[in-house]
Amino acid sequence: MKTGGRAAELAVTAVRLARTAAEATASPFTTAAKLGVRVARRHPWIIAALLVPPLLSLLLTGGVAYILFQSASDMMNTAAAFTGVAAGSDSTGQSVGQGGIWCPDQEMMQQATQIPAPALAAYCLAASRVGVDWSILAGIGHRECAHGTNREPGCNPDIPSAVNPEVPEVNHAGARGPMQFLGSTWDSGKDTFDPDVARPPIPEGQEHRGYASDGDGDGIADPWSFPDAAVAAARLLKNNGVHTDPRNAVYRYNPSWDYVDFVLEAAQQYRADVAHLLPGLPAPAALDDVDTTPYSESRIRPVTQRMLDEVIPRFGRGYGVGCWRDENGSDHQLGLACDFMMASPANTMPTPEYQAHGSALAFYLIANADRLDVEYVIWWKRIWTRQSGEWREYTRYDPHGTITLNHYDHVHVSLHTG
Repeated sequence: MKTGGRAAELAVTAVRLARTAAEATASPFTTAAKLGVRVARRHPWIIAALLVPPLLSLLLTGGVAYILFQSASDMMNTAAAFTGVAAGSDSTGQSVGQGGIWCPDQEMMQQATQIPAPALAAYCLAASRVGVDWSILAGIGHRECAHGTNREPGCNPDIPSAVNPEVPEVNHAGARGPMQFLGSTWDSGKDTFDPDVARPPIPEGQEHRGYASDGDGDGIADPWSFPDAAVAAARLLKNNGVHTDPRNAVYRYNPSWDYVDFVLEAAQQYRADVAHLLPGLPAPAALDDVDTTPYSESRIRPVTQRMLDEVIPRFGRGYGVGCWRDENGSDHQLGLACDFMMASPANTMPTPEYQAHGSALAFYLIANADRLDVEYVIWWKRIWTRQSGEWREYTRYDPHGTITLNHYDHVHVSLHTG
């Protein structure tokens, strides 16, 4: 019996070995997986030691690949500038900063417009911070309190309030300060006639709570402070849609069409007053390498060719012109956009002469936008649209846009066709 039992055990063992060998031959990965599971259960530290190095290597490789991809992308975008870069650029280096409306030299502006210097500084500050046309703010400031020179109650900070002598008197409608804010508009938690609405500023995006703003940086939003009031007015206009419908935005500021006409006519006059401060075309001697040879491309629209036929003889080709390129969704692919390079090589800053030259070209396109069917112009990281009639900051590629992507090295123009 013992001999027969031992033989049976050996036979069973042989069958198991044969089955294991067959499984390993048929599916070595399955067998390896089973062994791996057994090892992982009994000795997890072995698996960790084996897996950590390749995982670290994989992460490092992925990071390097991402950096290389980003660099290659920037290089491709830079190279595209030679045939034209999507979008465009804006005006002079005399910017009011972030926001998007152009303020020339304020001292010269003050002489040209006769706007008191503190008021003008407040309008330009607000234009910079919020991106609203300084001239519209000036038109409102002119109409409301004569740029802060009106001595009537509500405008005059020297008349103490009968309710609280520590603050100035509001007018018969509850308005106060150089931009005439109601107490409830400044702070929705206050009453219209509340004489004291000074408070910490209300952050952007929370305008439902009011427009209290701190323009002078003292930590307090006070409608009697010209910088504070101008920034608040700019926020209100922006919230009213001033970039797309200036007339309606001003009407919502003060619901009177006579008021709207006064403000926008004054704004137009102020822009005319400073027009001579805009950069002009440099003398030919400053740009002795300008090429005014006629320029054309086979796949551009007639409206684009008409623009080129007028612009090239006056401003030349700069360091190169590029219009059509195969770029899905862009005006270039439609044959309705051109780029005028103002620097060489691409993705480098233009010289002062070519910066002025690019600004002159940009303003020429704007001045003749209706006749040339110009839709928008981009230059110097700002964009002007015919719809809004004003400059604003060009933020498409923030925060890592290159010189080319931010349109410091070329003027972009897009055209419209019915």
